[in-house]
Amino acid sequence: MSDMQRFRDEASLSGAALSEAFLSKSGSKLLSVIMPVYNSEQTLRRAVSSVLSQSYGGLELILVDDGSTDGSRDICRELSEAHENVLAIRKENGGPASARNRGLRAAQGAYIAFVDADDKLEPEMYEILIRDMEAAGADIAACGFDSNVQTGSEARVLTSPELNGQSEPEILEGRDSLLSELTRPRSCVGWSLWNKVYKAELLKGTDENAVFFREELRINEDLEFNLRLFQRARRLCFRKESLYHYSRELPGLSKTMSSDQYIRAMEAIAAMLQDKELQLPAEAVKNLGTELLNQGLMAAETELLVTGLRDGKSLNRIMKLMSSILDRDSSAASGLRTDQRPLLSALMKSKGLYKALYYAELPAKLMLGGGEIYKRAKASGSDR
Repeated sequence: MSDMQRFRDEASLSGAALSEAFLSKSGSKLLSVIMPVYNSEQTLRRAVSSVLSQSYGGLELILVDDGSTDGSRDICRELSEAHENVLAIRKENGGPASARNRGLRAAQGAYIAFVDADDKLEPEMYEILIRDMEAAGADIAACGFDSNVQTGSEARVLTSPELNGQSEPEILEGRDSLLSELTRPRSCVGWSLWNKVYKAELLKGTDENAVFFREELRINEDLEFNLRLFQRARRLCFRKESLYHYSRELPGLSKTMSSDQYIRAMEAIAAMLQDKELQLPAEAVKNLGTELLNQGLMAAETELLVTGLRDGKSLNRIMKLMSSILDRDSSAASGLRTDQRPLLSALMKSKGLYKALYYAELPAKLMLGGGEIYKRAKASGSDR
């Protein structure tokens, strides 16, 4: 098979031949795993190895190179040539939502899963989740995960429940229950894509109502996508074991400390709350309001650390979005962590009061393990 045949482009992709060849040797229903790839040459081989080492028998991996400018394209081509169940797609850069949509159009499986190009999976993750899903008659299966956050030379594992393989999955039923759990602050299910397996029929529906990612969203597109899928689902099963290992590297202060990403996340959530087609239950609406407030506090924090809250335009955007939630339902603040609530109250009263309270609590923040960013911010000379 030629390189051009194996490395299918956006114009010629069909994906059917690869899936049929692999299915002929597999007794399992096909699982399509979609991995967006963008400048991931340092971690891509490890992530792919983690997927291809899965104990589940029938799996195709769809690598969608989203216009990488490093060596990722060549790695995708090499992996596709080396493995009969790996399909590589090259497309122009359009963001993660666009890349996932391209993968969905190529997917042939009865199940769909998503993986990031810098993460790792436990070897039996998909076998366990699909077994759970079939036993429970569920549309979605989810598992716990741990987050390895790398900040300079400092690494932190945020959550890492012990793997013992003995627990039974929990079952959630009914649209309102599923949506409330999806949006609940600090939910174990979470709205991430990569700790879940979906029945493909849940996404495909009919030609008119198939669910794809909204490509205009660059932040919280996974939440919006899951909101629509959870609307359709009848049952979800969840086990607490950490079967997925999420990796995140925080670069230098100058690259990370920007409030604009949080403001855009807030605006995306506000748009979801106003979307009448979503028909969200009251509990989910409240939970999303809590998340918007949470994003607002992170936006205010980054503004303080980088500009000393001198950028009035950004702060006004933050305050307007937070006020829209509090004016409609002040109980959304009750979902915040207890240490966040005084900061929210101070921020809504005055910029000066918020700054004074924030810096008064800074020593406690430095003790919580996230000290690297705070130390850098403190050293950067942000005024008070």
